[in-house]
Amino acid sequence: MGFQIRTLSENDRFFVIDIGSTRIKVLLCELEDGALNILEKASIRQSRKHMFGGDISDLQWVSEALQKAIHKIEKSQNREVSDCIFSIQSPSLVTDTFSMNYVRERDMSPLGMEEIDSMVAKIELKSLEKAKPKILAQIMEEETQMKLITTSLTSITIDGKKVSNPMGFTGKNISLTVCNVFIPIATFHLYSTIARNIEKKILSFVPTPIALTKAQSDSLEIFDPNAFVDIGYSLTSITLENYSELLGAIQIPIGSSHYENMLVRKFPKLSRLEIEHMMQSDPEELSKEAKKIQKDFVELLVRSIVVALRMITSSFFLKNVYVSGGIAQTSFLAVLQAQFEAHLANPSIKIHSLIPEEANLDPNYGVAYALAKTTQELVRHQADPIARILRYVIYRYE
Repeated sequence: MGFQIRTLSENDRFFVIDIGSTRIKVLLCELEDGALNILEKASIRQSRKHMFGGDISDLQWVSEALQKAIHKIEKSQNREVSDCIFSIQSPSLVTDTFSMNYVRERDMSPLGMEEIDSMVAKIELKSLEKAKPKILAQIMEEETQMKLITTSLTSITIDGKKVSNPMGFTGKNISLTVCNVFIPIATFHLYSTIARNIEKKILSFVPTPIALTKAQSDSLEIFDPNAFVDIGYSLTSITLENYSELLGAIQIPIGSSHYENMLVRKFPKLSRLEIEHMMQSDPEELSKEAKKIQKDFVELLVRSIVVALRMITSSFFLKNVYVSGGIAQTSFLAVLQAQFEAHLANPSIKIHSLIPEEANLDPNYGVAYALAKTTQELVRHQADPIARILRYVIYRYE
């Protein structure tokens, strides 16, 4: 299936939607002369029974809560907005890289979009079969039917020369590397049903790990070896890039719920709100016992992230780690910094907030902000696509 994001005019407004385990986050955005403006935000708290392990377990409630968040923004703006873009996640999300060589019949004719579409289509036909062993090893459920939802072209070489934008190049031997993202078909149908229930026009579904990289698309460090981490309640999404090329992504079943449960066991008399406040407090404000629990959780989290990164590639070096999630406050990032330095034996590594300071958003909106930046990039390059994103970062849902 080819990339078919519905046309969005530069002055159109659109919603970005992130359905998390404890909160549904919605941003109303506008693109004006190419610039991204975030006009309003809304966040609806979810009961833990509506999501289980990162998967939606109460379709009706989630649909109704999302409708409320959207209606709240539209009422405030006194204007209806028809377009929206969703993040999509699953504990069974699997990524796989696939390389293919292609010999052109007309090597002196300039490369165009139609020809590259044809090349990638051939890769797509083989991608699921090639990825089956990895899917089985990761989710360990042979009967789970998977769906390819994103094909991201990560590198292209023409006659041995690596290029960033192949448009107009001539050559005979083309080498393509893509990163494919698969999710269970049942998960895809859940999100599709929610999209129909809210009666909006869906621009696209974007896997959370793929969206994360776009949050820093304007950063000077974009060509460094970087990791992107979103610490959700049930899942942590991790993406690895090397010099702006996507190497892979993974979601691991550990999140802030583990930290919360550790605190609840130690302080059973505290309310959930008091526990949440403790999770977001500065380490210097915590008691000795709470500080130790925080350290133990962060050590477990970082160790799990490092293992996940090594599942993507056995050898890696990082200069920057960009982090988002409800607990990713500035003080928490400092604790993460110490653990990453220790586990990677790399004192020069830097931990940053995924959301730039000028965006003025809570770190809980990290995925939503990344979705907004993804949409901005796609609209910007509709007329002049760049090879790294081409048309393959996002597929329109079918």
